[in-house]
Amino acid sequence: MKNNKLKRNQNTLSLSPDMKIADVIRLWPQTLNTFIRMGFTPLKNPLLRKTVAGLVTIEKAAFTRNIDLNILMLNLQNSITNPTERNEGFIDPDKLRYDENTIPDLNGEINLVGLIPCPISNIVTEMFDAFIQKNYSSKKTRLAWWIAAEGGGTVDIKNFIVSIAKSGQYDSFPDYFMAVGTELFLHDDYCRKMYHEDVFIDGNSTSYKRPEFEKLEDPNKKLNLQFLVYFTFYCTPETMDGLPLPATWFDLTNPEYKGKIVLPSLNLPVVPDFLAALYYHLGDSLFVQFCRNVSFALHPSQSSSRKVKKNSPSIFITPIHFSKIIKSKGHVHIIPEDGPVAVPAYYVKTSSKPKAHSIENFLTSKELMEVYYKNGSFIPNRKDILIEYPLDNIITRPWTSLFDIIPDNLLEQLLQNFKLGESL
Repeated sequence: MKNNKLKRNQNTLSLSPDMKIADVIRLWPQTLNTFIRMGFTPLKNPLLRKTVAGLVTIEKAAFTRNIDLNILMLNLQNSITNPTERNEGFIDPDKLRYDENTIPDLNGEINLVGLIPCPISNIVTEMFDAFIQKNYSSKKTRLAWWIAAEGGGTVDIKNFIVSIAKSGQYDSFPDYFMAVGTELFLHDDYCRKMYHEDVFIDGNSTSYKRPEFEKLEDPNKKLNLQFLVYFTFYCTPETMDGLPLPATWFDLTNPEYKGKIVLPSLNLPVVPDFLAALYYHLGDSLFVQFCRNVSFALHPSQSSSRKVKKNSPSIFITPIHFSKIIKSKGHVHIIPEDGPVAVPAYYVKTSSKPKAHSIENFLTSKELMEVYYKNGSFIPNRKDILIEYPLDNIITRPWTSLFDIIPDNLLEQLLQNFKLGESL
């Protein structure tokens, strides 16, 4: 039976990322031109509109074409709201600039910008604010900072960083910048040129760091490892149709699991590094089979609350900080025998101002890192914090893949495994 929500009047139906492209075009024909202008030129073919477009959601299509989902949704919504205004309000991704009205005043003597995981964004922001009040409010040194949660603040901060990296005005780059994954630091669209031109400098002491995480440390000492995001999976036994619960990542390549695996939302900033790590772990042919087994992508908070239905996906891959929600829903949480996939979080520094040293100490402090672990299950790079999860048996993206192979090309290869319709 077709989705009941698509039977409603189009005036009351809301556009959402999980809608199939064919349904969007059927309900709002004017969106076809918007899709094409955004780079989905294959949709000019009527046959593809009737076939592949009926299988692929807006979210997955945006990921496949490496297009910002937020911009695509804004342009589609604009064409729906103003069907006769073909050019008014269209946002060209190639000309996108950050909105200066959303950018705090970063003209301090010391500046810090950071993206932090959503589950701990509020408490970390409060802690950082308290730290500033205690250490800088009564001093002449002015510290300007901008910390945002991944998701809502990602687009603005990404575009802010891009505007500096592309302009070559490196003096405008913050003294400290932190984010999860390697994309913002090493992708050609972001800060790779700055990395190679030695804009980033060596960070804090290594005396407190975990020796088990050495393979995740930057051999050039420009990216400073702060913590890890672990990926595991959980299963819904009621929908496994008698299949055994998978115990390893290799098990997920078994064709018997086709259509039963759900990935995290493809727009999460940690996903590219997760896919790259899994690619190197499984090898090319098995990784392709894994991709073919994947049914669709959901934000972990959505996947953990799905109602159990017959023929529903059964295996959900998520960051480990959702395990508490998962367990409360009665699902089986599995830490793979071959180890969790670990995505690193780094910070970089561009200056060695003595007055900023206390900030770096705070970013790596036991006090802050314990909050990351206790409140978010993020694995701190501090050997003095006890961890219940594996430390030496982890799957990571090799550093050699970042320097011997152009990261952009590798990710493009991975994206090809999720091309329209292939994994559905």
